[in-house]
Amino acid sequence: MKRILLLGVLAALASGYTFGQVIATGLDNPRGIAFDEDGAMYVTEAGRGGTAPCILASTGATVCYGPTGALTRVAHGVQQRVLVGLPSLAAAGGGSATGPHDIAIQNKNNVYLTIGLGAPPSRRQQLGQFGDLFGHLIRANIPSGQWTPETDISEHEQETNPDGGALDSNPYGILKSGLDYVVADAGANAVLAVHPNHKIDTLAVFPNLPTTPPRQAVPTTVVFGPDGAYYVGLLTGGPFGVGFAQVLRFVPGQAPVPVVTGLTNVVDIAFRPHDGLLYVLEIAANAIPNFGTGALLRIEANGSKTVIAANLFAPGGVAFGPDGAAYVSLNSISPGGGAVVRIPIP
Repeated sequence: MKRILLLGVLAALASGYTFGQVIATGLDNPRGIAFDEDGAMYVTEAGRGGTAPCILASTGATVCYGPTGALTRVAHGVQQRVLVGLPSLAAAGGGSATGPHDIAIQNKNNVYLTIGLGAPPSRRQQLGQFGDLFGHLIRANIPSGQWTPETDISEHEQETNPDGGALDSNPYGILKSGLDYVVADAGANAVLAVHPNHKIDTLAVFPNLPTTPPRQAVPTTVVFGPDGAYYVGLLTGGPFGVGFAQVLRFVPGQAPVPVVTGLTNVVDIAFRPHDGLLYVLEIAANAIPNFGTGALLRIEANGSKTVIAANLFAPGGVAFGPDGAAYVSLNSISPGGGAVVRIPIP
């Protein structure tokens, strides 16, 4: 799998883009990134699955359980897995795993992680004792390495089915919002508020996009904008194509409104504190499965798009460090070859 990452790097270099500093390597399907109050970087690893038990995922693939998910911290130049044994599902070979997808930091000792599912919630029963680990928001204590499933996100889909479509749940992006945590459920096509008492409310629902054929929205990421509204990035469902993805803005009680269109397979978004502008991460700018074409874009004040980095191999998450640089996880669909790179912002 390291060869896959190398090919992605070579492709990027061939296009004229030079990578910045490599921050972390050897990661298993790395996804979301966050920084704590001391400037330490955390990256979620969705793991590489395992051998049994197995279920049929919404993609049609047979995926099997393994305690291979993790959370890696990089502080003072030292890379360390501070959480291990997290639940993971993957097909044979460990690629495109479902497990820890994103992270929200409560403080430097405690974090919350989304654990995906990528299947109808009822299918968790086939995983036996491990089924209740998936489709959850979990709380983890970094010093002890202990973690606990706290809120069943997928059960909300089973009970309420916000978009009225086929039952499916895949908790993905997460945002701390006061005492609540806001979760983008990519399977349910909804953004949810998780309260301290574990009650869940639906904040927004994203209907199928008006394309031909219609495509599901698939919200993968939710952030606060400088204006206090929520901004949500859409991956879109298949058939994948160029230009169908969007970023939408909403405030609770009002319908989401597209603010950036003409995007492709958005996997993460972030506002950069240093300039207040929105940055968009596309996992494949030429549409899935062209993973060697990932891109980081800046949305300028006039709405135009500036390519900051092109030909990234399957980027999975972006966050801005205290230095103002973008930190991007790469090779997010393969085990062992994942990395995080620091990309200076011009």
